[in-house]
Amino acid sequence: MGSLTAVIGALYCFGQRHLKRMLAFSTISHVGLMLVGFALLDARALGGMVLYLAGHGLIKAALFIGAGILLHRFGSVDEYDLAQSARRLAPIGVLMALGACGLAGLPPFATFFGQLRIDEIGREQHLLWLPAITIFAEALIAAAVFRFTARAFFGFGHGKSMLTRGAPHLHTDVETSGEHWRVPAFMWAPMAALILGAALIAIPLRGPAGHFAKAFETAPAYDAAVLNLNAPAVGSTPFQAFGRTYHGSNWWIPLAVALVAIGLVWAALFPKSRESVIAKPVSAGLSKSLIVLRMFQSGRMGDYVTWFALGIAAYGGMLLLLR
Repeated sequence: MGSLTAVIGALYCFGQRHLKRMLAFSTISHVGLMLVGFALLDARALGGMVLYLAGHGLIKAALFIGAGILLHRFGSVDEYDLAQSARRLAPIGVLMALGACGLAGLPPFATFFGQLRIDEIGREQHLLWLPAITIFAEALIAAAVFRFTARAFFGFGHGKSMLTRGAPHLHTDVETSGEHWRVPAFMWAPMAALILGAALIAIPLRGPAGHFAKAFETAPAYDAAVLNLNAPAVGSTPFQAFGRTYHGSNWWIPLAVALVAIGLVWAALFPKSRESVIAKPVSAGLSKSLIVLRMFQSGRMGDYVTWFALGIAAYGGMLLLLR
């Protein structure tokens, strides 16, 4: 379920032109990846999920601040409305690009260390499909944010991508008052601080994350911690040495994410590039997938409640069949 959530959320994310919707769907996809880490039932993977969660939370908060800055300054967060309009805010664009790197799980962000740990434990458990899910989801999400940043802040791209065909144009009201001709420091400074924190937080968390993950899955230790009692001793976990003994067997995963994301951004910003042998079928396949997915994105609450109820019922039936 987590891997399916990651894939569908990433597809939805890449097909958006509205920055807030884009970031919301990316959160759904990343939650799917974190659920996979939790479902591995290994303290080291759980520690990796904690690192990933911490890095993701800081990065996503920073990117939503970036969306707020655009809305404050221009009254829109639509990719095509802002095309080349935000060039004067290039430093904010740099911060947005750094956030995209964090969402891609690239070093030195905490998402890099957390995802590598999850993928490593998945490899130990012979889940050979897990790196493919990671690459697919993180590459699509990073490409979406990079595409938005390149078009809005740096003026790259021409024409509309078929990958965003059918994405709704949403009007968003300006949520701030006063002068809109400048971006005050109290808006961009927290964004920069959050991006920096997402890169530095892995340093103090790499050791404790594994220890507390081990305590979390040890019932007596968890009960003692919650009830503020004397906690029993918790055995050490290899995750405590993470960062010193890690051999980088999965180093190719973030590299593959970066390369796939670059290719997707190029195909989206420069539609004529889809005429190539590789880009054209990839773009066409993604476009058709997004068209099918948007059929379920009606915007009506009753439809979503119905699909949610059907999903829970189907999941419960599957569990009964597997008993």
